[in-house]
Amino acid sequence: MTRYAQRVARKPIAKRDAAPLPRPEIPALAVSTPAAPGEVASAALRSRPSATAVVAHHDELAARVWQHFRAHGDGREGRVALVGYDDGTVAETIGLTTVRQPFEESGAAAMTLMLEEIMAGAREPRTLILQPELVIRAST
Repeated sequence: MTRYAQRVARKPIAKRDAAPLPRPEIPALAVSTPAAPGEVASAALRSRPSATAVVAHHDELAARVWQHFRAHGDGREGRVALVGYDDGTVAETIGLTTVRQPFEESGAAAMTLMLEEIMAGAREPRTLILQPELVIRAST
């Protein structure tokens, strides 16, 4: 085990007597057979008609949902906001609103932290928060 892993292992994760966090009501959708993401999103929206948006784990997944909405002509394309994550080429191509991660900044920060660890030796773990950017396009 590395020195960093040993230090992290010694740190308490949370107070045992802390009150549990409230759980938001999020509708669950169980899919027993492999389904296309657009079909899953459509089923979720049917079960929650008041929903106004679909947020996908990454741009390619959001693009597949968008493609499904367009192919089925059910009017969701203009009625339900669709958001991806990563701001890849596909997002720009189809006009997908997305969250852009600061990849260059995170790589530089990782390198700086690693070099500091090598040069200075063991340190207390630090938290570094990088700000993502919402890129608004036609899908919202």
